[in-house]
Amino acid sequence: TRKSSYLVTLLLAAILAVTGLLQVVVTGGHPSGTILLIHMIAAPMFALTLAAASLLWSDDQQIRESDLPVIWRAFRSWTFEGPEGMEAIARVLYWKMLVLALPLLLSIILSLFPLFGTEGENCLIGLHGYSALALVTVAILHGYICILRSHSGPQQG
Repeated sequence: TRKSSYLVTLLLAAILAVTGLLQVVVTGGHPSGTILLIHMIAAPMFALTLAAASLLWSDDQQIRESDLPVIWRAFRSWTFEGPEGMEAIARVLYWKMLVLALPLLLSIILSLFPLFGTEGENCLIGLHGYSALALVTVAILHGYICILRSHSGPQQG
């Protein structure tokens, strides 16, 4: 169930990324019509599967004290020290994804309530877009590290 929760979350994230960016890239406008409907249907499912995946995976993704020197060296030199370095960076990126999901979800949820004026709504929508872009970028990096790690030999967990 752990891998399936991760894969479903990843699939929904891909659907949200495509539907959120498609009209922005093609026409320069915001998502609307059927694309927005697909985006809005997939979003709550993504939030639920992300919560489930975070509960199922967080124990294995704890950053250990032994990871700290490896992480510092990796961020200073932009190199990994073998599989241990890749695992440590993957754990950091996992937590970054969860942290970035908070403004992504909260910004769009808050925009549903009449608490803010037009300027506030525009700010929340902008925050939603930039949070999504940051989350997608970190998720791609995490996926890349996980692929590298799987090709470098046996792994724990």
